[in-house]
Amino acid sequence: MRLKILAEAGLEAEQAIEWYQGQNIQAALGFRHALEDAVKSITAQPDFYGLIDDRFRECLVQGYPYAIYFEFVPDQVTLFAISHTAREPGYWRGRH
Repeated sequence: MRLKILAEAGLEAEQAIEWYQGQNIQAALGFRHALEDAVKSITAQPDFYGLIDDRFRECLVQGYPYAIYFEFVPDQVTLFAISHTAREPGYWRGRH
C-alpha cells in the first residue's frame, strides 16, 4: 500500500507536534506516537474507517482532539489533513 501525505497535511502534523512540545514534552511524544499508530492503522485497513462523503474517510487520533482525513483508492492512501477537531469542517477539501 502506497502512502501519500499532502504537504499541507504534513505541515499540520508538524505544527501540532510543535504546539504539544511547547506544553509538555511527554504530551508531544504521546501525540507523535498516537499519530504514527493512526497512520499505520489507516494503511493496514483503510476500509475500516467510515466514509464521511463519497470520497473521504476519517480516522480519529486516539487520546487527542485530532482527526486524519484521507482518501483510499486501490493501492494508495492519500492523507489530506491532520486537523484539530475544533477547526472548520472540510476546510481541506480543495487540496490536491
